[in-house]
Amino acid sequence: MRIQSYFLIAAGLLFPALSNAADDSILPRGTRELGLSGIAFVTHDSPQDLFGVATARAGYYVAARHQIGVDATVFAYSRIQDTYLSGFYRYVHARGDRRIAPFAGAAAGTNLSHFDQFGTQHSLILRAEGGIRLLMTRKCGLDVAYNLMYRKNATVGFTGTTTSILTFGFARTF
Repeated sequence: MRIQSYFLIAAGLLFPALSNAADDSILPRGTRELGLSGIAFVTHDSPQDLFGVATARAGYYVAARHQIGVDATVFAYSRIQDTYLSGFYRYVHARGDRRIAPFAGAAAGTNLSHFDQFGTQHSLILRAEGGIRLLMTRKCGLDVAYNLMYRKNATVGFTGTTTSILTFGFARTF
C-alpha cells in the first residue's frame, strides 16, 4: 500500500492532470507562429565566396500544442543554391507557468539543388526533430533543436545520406 501511495504521488508530480492541460496552454488551437533563423559567412581571404543559410517557418496550432506547417531553408553559396522545402508536425510541451518548453516533430519534403556547372538535382528529405524552446515572453521564444535528416538521392533505390543539424532560431506566435 505504501509503495502504491508513493507511485501515485510521483505520477501526480510528473504528469499533470489531463483536465488542466488545455486550460493553461499558452499554445491553444488557432495560434499561428512565424520563425526565422539565419547565418552568413564572408571569408576574408576570398570575399566573393559568400556563404549563407536562412530558414523561415510558418505554423498553425491545430490543437493545443500540436502544430503543423511549412518551412523553407536556403543554402546560398557563390555558385550553388540549395533549397529545402518541407511540411512538418511539431508537438510543443508548453505549460503556462514554465519558461522552457521541450518539443519533438517530424517533416517530409523535397530538396532542390542548383550547381552552376552541373545543373539542377532534386531529392526527397525526411527529418526527425527534438529540441527546447526558451520562452522569453508568452509570444516570443528562442529555439534550440537537433534534427536528423535523411536525403534520398534522386536515383532509383533507397540510397541516401543522413545529416545531423543543430539549429538556433526565433519564434513569434500570434
